[in-house]
Amino acid sequence: MVLRMLSLISIIAFELCVAEELTLPVNTCHQDAADYSTCLKDATQEAWPRIAQGLPELNFPSMDPMFYENHHAIYDAGEIRADIEVTNITMIGLKDIRFTAVKAHFLDKDVFRLEVDFLMPKAFSWGTIKTIGSVGPFRLNSTEKLIDDFVNEYWPILYRAMASTIIDTWEPWCIDKANRLFSKVSFSKVFPK
Repeated sequence: MVLRMLSLISIIAFELCVAEELTLPVNTCHQDAADYSTCLKDATQEAWPRIAQGLPELNFPSMDPMFYENHHAIYDAGEIRADIEVTNITMIGLKDIRFTAVKAHFLDKDVFRLEVDFLMPKAFSWGTIKTIGSVGPFRLNSTEKLIDDFVNEYWPILYRAMASTIIDTWEPWCIDKANRLFSKVSFSKVFPK
């Protein structure tokens, strides 16, 4: 009798968990709408402050402040070579992102891609950065202050030179965050036909 009761309670609990429908706090846009991309951009911008705070009901962490535990990258392109190790990075400023475009690409029944363009007015980060490398004839073997000053002064040049490496290393991390969020909600509810 106890086993039957336990089984019944387990089945009811399972059904209630499955029946729970998690939703994102966003307005939905229908795929066949003439202004679908504009609607997606506006809905994303409207929902972003809540998403940036984190969504505990979806087990999605805060994006502002954002914490990045560890990253290692090697960059080698002629004049600029660097072996960079960053740890315990905290970043603020993501809550102020302004979305300039959001485009959905439905490639086939099982493949979906979301392209997001945005501007971030200011971002501040701190953590531990260790860099060993060279810029032209100058050797770098430093942490903290010297690297901070150098990067803050020459970031546009460094970004242009290192953009592909930055994208290759950060993209999987960003995709993981997006997948964590979207794996917990119904695709047809967020992107209805």
